[in-house]
Amino acid sequence: MNNWQEDLLIYLKENFDINNLNEDQKAIFFEAFTHKSYTNEHRSQKSYQYLEFLGDAVLQFMVGEEIYKQQQDFDEGQATLLRSKIVDRENLGRVSNELNLVDKIRCGKNAFLNGRNIKAQSDIFESFIGAVYISFGLSRVREIVDKYLTNDMKAILNDFVKDPKSRFQELIQSTSVSNIVYKDEAIANGMFESAVYVDDMKFGEGQGLTKKEAQKNAALAALEKMNLKGE
Repeated sequence: MNNWQEDLLIYLKENFDINNLNEDQKAIFFEAFTHKSYTNEHRSQKSYQYLEFLGDAVLQFMVGEEIYKQQQDFDEGQATLLRSKIVDRENLGRVSNELNLVDKIRCGKNAFLNGRNIKAQSDIFESFIGAVYISFGLSRVREIVDKYLTNDMKAILNDFVKDPKSRFQELIQSTSVSNIVYKDEAIANGMFESAVYVDDMKFGEGQGLTKKEAQKNAALAALEKMNLKGE
């Protein structure tokens, strides 16, 4: 066993109480912290990309489950938007940075010449979660999520459950001074349709039994659209 491997095992034991690993589990964690730039130079090794894929799926599931438990009145659009905010690159990268995960990455000679960016920080957190899941199952992943993501989930959830119109207004006005206008009209079956515009550009539209409900759904559609665009 080389120095990097020994150092990683010590780090896992001291920070996450991960110890007494068998050889297969050790190999999984070594893979979880191996950047593709290293595997380009050492063809016999595997990078963390596949475990990153798995870790992303596990986090999506666990956060989605928690949202379902806490917010029974959400629809799938609201739940999807909230989940994306909790597991987005910025949030996971910040947690990863606090845990110093990225400092343990095994990489090639020319990797990260400009520093370890937020993508690398987020990716290594996901690959670490993937390794924990493969080695110990969901219960151990849940312990880590509860410890390092729960407070973020609560804060994001508290902000999210605000009225969508208020959230949309806060988001728009945090980046510019813009005029937000809702245009309403009555449609069939006693319903109303509303479209929300920012400086004459349509951002979303929605329907409802009242103008208020239609405007709320229009604002929610605008928030979902902005999230999908990565804004």
